[in-house]
Amino acid sequence: PDARMKGGETRREVAERVSTFLEGLRQEQLTGNWLVISHGGWLDQLFRVVVGLEPSGPRRWSVDNCSLQQVRLERGVWKLVTWGEVAHLSAPDLPD
Repeated sequence: PDARMKGGETRREVAERVSTFLEGLRQEQLTGNWLVISHGGWLDQLFRVVVGLEPSGPRRWSVDNCSLQQVRLERGVWKLVTWGEVAHLSAPDLPD
């Protein structure tokens, strides 16, 4: 979790950044829906933070390109609602 590539963040630092972001949203008591667009490394740490896993270790869940993840704040605690939704990527049936 503390390995750093040149010029980059460690996994632990990304997890701390995710936690800080979520805490800021919680404290602001924002209402409604929010869309956050990010990269796979941040989303990996989002999953870990929300479900209470350490910032390192093997990933046993997918972080597909353009997939949707949904978390919800319930009684002050972040809950994982959906992960890796890709149905929106399927092309609709078009007439000939």
